[in-house]
Amino acid sequence: QPCDIGSAGGIAVVRVVNEGGEALHYVSGPLEVGSEVNIVVNWERRQDLMHQHSAQHLITALAIELFGYETLSWDLGQEVTTIDLSTEELAAEEFVCLEDRVNSAIVTGHAVSPRWISRDSEEMAMLKS
Repeated sequence: QPCDIGSAGGIAVVRVVNEGGEALHYVSGPLEVGSEVNIVVNWERRQDLMHQHSAQHLITALAIELFGYETLSWDLGQEVTTIDLSTEELAAEEFVCLEDRVNSAIVTGHAVSPRWISRDSEEMAMLKS
């Protein structure tokens, strides 16, 4: 998933990586070591990424429910998001059906909220099967 960008102390944050559970921020200029800075997230980009990520989960759930197609992989890109389903080809009728159900689910406006699932829980085992 693409990282958030924005600024730290008025200096552009151009890349963020997770290294050993720590968020490393790459900036376009120097910052004084040990100084406190205000962090500003590019909210337009963050919101776009959140929408795309939520849509991926919705498409995945409905593809399983409607056709039994699992998501094999997905890529949340800067311009295009792709989802690879466990089928050689998604028939035109299947695409239309999936699109209609996804749009219908979006219109109903279900609340979306994050939650943590324990790696060794029954729910996680069901998700992996």
